[in-house]
Amino acid sequence: MLKHRIIVGFLFLFFIVFIPQFAFSADISLQLGVNDDDIDGRIDIFISPNDVPLSIGAGFLNSKEDDYWLTNVNMALKDNVFVSGLNLGLGFKGVYGESEILGTDYDIAAIGFQFLFEYDFRDIFQLPININAETTFAPSAMSTKDTDKYFEFYTSVNFHVNDWAALFVGFRKIEVDFEKDRTTRELSDDSIYFGVKFDF
Repeated sequence: MLKHRIIVGFLFLFFIVFIPQFAFSADISLQLGVNDDDIDGRIDIFISPNDVPLSIGAGFLNSKEDDYWLTNVNMALKDNVFVSGLNLGLGFKGVYGESEILGTDYDIAAIGFQFLFEYDFRDIFQLPININAETTFAPSAMSTKDTDKYFEFYTSVNFHVNDWAALFVGFRKIEVDFEKDRTTRELSDDSIYFGVKFDF
């Protein structure tokens, strides 16, 4: 299907363009999450040009139950602050996708502000657990196509098998307000998912 070709092509392009530039000086994280109806994947690359803690990434989400798909790219500055193990970040995320509601296709397109949170219990308590949270919000002024507003929230608990691999359980909430042909619609998705994460 066309949407799957777009997702695969987008991720392939990201690998080709970015990874050769940073592969020898970057930390790379790969993540894949699923449930009965959804598949959600992402790649994050952490680099420090001129000692600036920069995180760049891309991802995709395909939901059969709610009949929508999304791709995204993101960039943030994320670093350890206040206490050991606590990382906070600010950045931007661009999203593009499509949703079908009552037989009508709605385009999703927005650039949102992003806030990142992570706490790693391994740094202080020697527990093989860390928690993550991520919020993205795009008001009307930063949304385009059929999208009027965009909001997403992700959180997960990661159980580390070793320093490079982890199992996780997460929760995702996505809300998108649409306006098309003078008709207002809303996409709302609350999902629990699980998966694996690899760090290189």
